[in-house]
Parts: sequence; structure tokens; C-alpha cells
Amino acid sequence: MSKTPPSDNFAPGQALTVRPARLEDLARIDELERMVWRELAAPYEELKRRFRLFPHGLLVAAAAGEVLGLCCGILTDEDATRTALDETFPPRHTPKGTYFFLYGLTVDPVFRNKGIGRRLAAEELDVAARQGCRAAQLVANRFSRQLFEKLGFTVARPMTQLFAGHRELMPDPVLMEKSL
Repeated sequence: MSKTPPSDNFAPGQALTVRPARLEDLARIDELERMVWRELAAPYEELKRRFRLFPHGLLVAAAAGEVLGLCCGILTDEDATRTALDETFPPRHTPKGTYFFLYGLTVDPVFRNKGIGRRLAAEELDVAARQGCRAAQLVANRFSRQLFEKLGFTVARPMTQLFAGHRELMPDPVLMEKSL
């Protein structure tokens, strides 16, 4: 994928690389998922399934050989604004889908606010464009909404029922979309 020179958004002297995940990254990905998403974390077997299903859609951000964040994207054949996401979240992957659904943006809390989440999301949008997708969609919360607005996403609708029992992790969830 891409490699950026050190900047003020990251630790001085370290280059941040965003790349497709490797099988050997899954243990660290699992650790980050559980650390950040607690009871909403995808189990290890689900992470492995996602990796095998669409490997170039599971991206990691790494510096000095350590995975600091991750993001997952899948191709779907149906626009999520017309689909009830409560029981089908995330939407099913279709290898030739025209919509890109981004989910699971996770950054180690120690390294937040350094541009890592933005880089991961931007790289996922590049994956979507290379796949020929018409639009990208995601569910954001109060904490991540501003990041996605800066990337050109707009709110399609509130998701009042989704994550209803987990408002501390997903406050004020909204479906967001962006044409590609």
C-alpha cells in the first residue's frame, strides 16, 4: 500500500505504513479488538474468517514493526440505506459488490489522535475505488463521526436500534455514506 514519511501526526522518526493484514498479524488484531471493543469485539475465528474472505479489505497500520490499528472493509451488492442493518450487520460480503462497507476501525488508545484512523479509512476508500465500487458506507458513532465527515462522508440516517445495549462503546450511531 503506501508509506508516508514521519510527520507531526505520528511519532517523530517513525514511518507509518498501511498495508493489507497478514496471517501473523491476527493475534495483535485480536488483542486490539478486545482492548477497544470489549464485548463488541469480533471473536478470533471471525477475524480469521474476514481475513480469508476479503484479505485486501483487512488493513493494518504499523510502525516499527508493530500493528497500531486496523480497519476492515467488505464489498456488498446492496445499498445499506435500503437494508435493515440490525440483523445483517455487517452486510454480507459479495465478491463483485458495487458498495463498500467499512467497519471495525480500531486504533490502539495509546496512538490515537495521530492520524492513524484517518490513514486507515482513506486507504480503505482506495481499496473500494480499485474494486470499482459506486459508494462507501459505514456506521459511525459520536467519537468517529467527525473523522468520517472530513473524508467526505455524510449522514444517511440515525441507527437508533443498532448497538442499543452498548451505548458506551457506540454512542449515537449513524449510517454514513460517500459516493466514489
